[in-house]
Amino acid sequence: MSRLGCSSGAGKRGWGELWSQLLPIATRLVHGDVHKAEDLVQSVILKTLVGLEQGIVCRKAWCIHVLRNDASHARARAFVSREQSAPVDVYEADGGDPLEALIRLEQGKLTRLALGRLPETYRDVLVMRFLQGKSASQVAEALRVKRDTVRTRQRRGLGRMREALRGAGYAEGVTGEACDAHQRS
Repeated sequence: MSRLGCSSGAGKRGWGELWSQLLPIATRLVHGDVHKAEDLVQSVILKTLVGLEQGIVCRKAWCIHVLRNDASHARARAFVSREQSAPVDVYEADGGDPLEALIRLEQGKLTRLALGRLPETYRDVLVMRFLQGKSASQVAEALRVKRDTVRTRQRRGLGRMREALRGAGYAEGVTGEACDAHQRS
């Protein structure tokens, strides 16, 4: 594996090769959204340029690692911003009782916090299964792992979330029927 960059005489061709190597990986990481994939690759190439200027030896494996981290952070930011920007009518959110609606909103914030603190492998599975509604087989295909691995990560991720939520004083509903139904599918 060689050092990346244009300073070795590779010129635009070297960066073009890096682009063409990273784009398919980025596309898989963002589940086929080519525009998001291109943005991720641009970000990685800029970080590579900065790294080269600082004397960091940037190899393809390093670029892929940065790409995966950036994709994970982008998914987490999108999830949090989508949840925070969603307009909520407090009175309609829980049958007209504003106190119940506010309690549910607070519980949602705790849940998002716990989800955001999970390791990427668990968080990705839980987001795809519970928020995107994908089956274990679909998640396995998207992450390129076995279906049993998805189920294990789901079980462990839910366990970690339960512990985090219990630590925050909220345990009600964490082991409800919805979670059990997803684990069986």
